[in-house]
Amino acid sequence: MRFQVNSRSAAIALILALAAAGLIAREARSETIIINGLFSAVPPIGRGLNDLAREAGLPRATSYVTPIGGSIAAFLIARRLIANYENGTDRGPHKCVGHSYGAIVCARVSAALWRAYPAARFSYIGMIDGPALPPLFGNVDHVDNIRPTVGSIGAALNLDQSFMGVADELIYDHWGHVSVAWREDVRSRLLVGIRKKQ
Repeated sequence: MRFQVNSRSAAIALILALAAAGLIAREARSETIIINGLFSAVPPIGRGLNDLAREAGLPRATSYVTPIGGSIAAFLIARRLIANYENGTDRGPHKCVGHSYGAIVCARVSAALWRAYPAARFSYIGMIDGPALPPLFGNVDHVDNIRPTVGSIGAALNLDQSFMGVADELIYDHWGHVSVAWREDVRSRLLVGIRKKQ
């Protein structure tokens, strides 16, 4: 009995064998994370960034009720990204958008990844009216810090000396800490950052 092997079948078989042996790196994925603020698990406040998540093609935004819940969310997201980085399934660059306390969560996640793997990048971080922002480090390429003119509780960006990216402070003529995240022009600005090619 004669077996006939064409070149395409042989190439596919070789690629599959090398991938199974770990000699070809798996395609690295990147992740976009959208994080609501405090009380975001409670309707109607819980609207938060859920509209933005849908527009970005994501299933939902991370929601929680208390600062403890936000701290747990930051820990779990950072642990997942670090584990994915270690096993080679996710090498970034990542994107993160956070509203209010969610902006603090974004900064904590990027800092945790910076400490574990300084080369692991965040190509974009969008912060909406986040109070007492932790520092951003050298693994962030571009950050937008969005605040309303009235009713803001947000702080200016806190940039570590290692930060070498682009930092934009954006003040929108608007009243309201919660509702500024629902503005169409704010969502459009965030979507540009989220959809920007790596």
